[in-house]
Amino acid sequence: RVVPASAPVRMILPFAMTGDLGAVPVLVALAVVLLLLRIYPFVLRLVLRQTRRGRGAVGFIGAARAAHDAPATGLALFVLVLTLGTAVFGGLVHRTIDDGLTTGAAWTTGADASATVAGTEASAGTTAAGATPAGIRTALQHLRTLDLAGQADGAAITQVAVITVDPRQLAAVAPKSPLADALLSGLATPPGTRAGASTPLPSFLSPDLRARERTGGFTTTAVTPGQPPVNLTLKPVGTLTTTELRDPLLGPVTAQIAAGTPLLITTADAEHLLPQQPSGSTVLLLKGDGPATTEPTALRSAAAEALGPLARIRVRSETLNTLRADGLTRGLGTIYTVTSLLAALSGLLALALELTLTSHERSRTASFLRMLGLGGKEAGALHFLQLLPLAVASAVGGTLLGLLEPRLMAGTLDLRQFTGGPAQPALRTDYSLTLALVAGVTALVLAAATAETALARRRRLGAVLRLT
Repeated sequence: RVVPASAPVRMILPFAMTGDLGAVPVLVALAVVLLLLRIYPFVLRLVLRQTRRGRGAVGFIGAARAAHDAPATGLALFVLVLTLGTAVFGGLVHRTIDDGLTTGAAWTTGADASATVAGTEASAGTTAAGATPAGIRTALQHLRTLDLAGQADGAAITQVAVITVDPRQLAAVAPKSPLADALLSGLATPPGTRAGASTPLPSFLSPDLRARERTGGFTTTAVTPGQPPVNLTLKPVGTLTTTELRDPLLGPVTAQIAAGTPLLITTADAEHLLPQQPSGSTVLLLKGDGPATTEPTALRSAAAEALGPLARIRVRSETLNTLRADGLTRGLGTIYTVTSLLAALSGLLALALELTLTSHERSRTASFLRMLGLGGKEAGALHFLQLLPLAVASAVGGTLLGLLEPRLMAGTLDLRQFTGGPAQPALRTDYSLTLALVAGVTALVLAAATAETALARRRRLGAVLRLT
């Protein structure tokens, strides 16, 4: 009975969705092997058609023998694809975690370093723009929690996280940041302009807050002790995209915001109009312009000078080293490294056993052809051509399996707990390991062909003529 190649795929999805991950690699390997077994004869027939038109008989005989042996290689191909795919998968996870740690450290610190203090008092960070040492750029962010009302319908929206920033400072700290570019185009005002209570404040909204905005933006009342209340208007000029919300510049400040809280970013020109909140926070981002100013000591000194000794200071290089030295992360990396090596060795051992078990039949064919006048070099080429299709199929199938597995398990394979950061790290293929595995399979096939050719040359005439 013919089994449809799509049958294993239909079996894989329920296991991947329900989290039964143990069965996924085997089922994916089965699907890949069935697909290869369907394509394998077709490709060999094309090769046979091409070699039949050639002058020499070695290529045609080698392809014919490979096509003849193809049905018997199913089990060996399954083992090779499963083991090599596991090795590629392990290398992919290890590379993804390593790259994800860099992203996580950047998200935690926002820049080369960051400093955080409680409260949004004007004194916090007022020296940041001018008192930091030369060669260190800074950007100040204030976080408040305000209650807003829809300007059109008066609908109340409570507990909105409002961040005030200077887009020029952000652009200086991170020139290539998509968030800084968007804020610079939407919030920037001419130098020397001072916002007033009657002037609508340009603002960027998170998607959930934008969904609750009708027309005309929002209003809020700023109450400062000893002063009359001030009614402010917040005018939406843009919606923050997913990429902008995940920009490292927002990492330190959004770490203090509860998940699901609406977010609004407005210009720091309105800082004097907003109430000071001891419950808020102030974040200072620092970026060094040269090797000397990116040293942790220089960054810490500048941050402490700007925000005082009570500031919580994080340096990106130190944070990255801490993440990499974490016992859980190192343990996971060790497990995947060892698993990848064992899987690769198992795959190569399976290939070696397959070559050993089928060497007698190839030697018998070579003996018959040598009796008909086949030379030593042609015999070596014949051995290699018979073994090459299995090696190519296993390398292609193993690589395909290793790349498919993490995509199928994306819903349950959560690596963010190891890397940090705002989102699941992007999958990164370890191409060096993949090339090493392909090179290992090719080298093993070449070694087997060379060994069989050398053994065939040592056979005496009686062994060559013995065809049974």
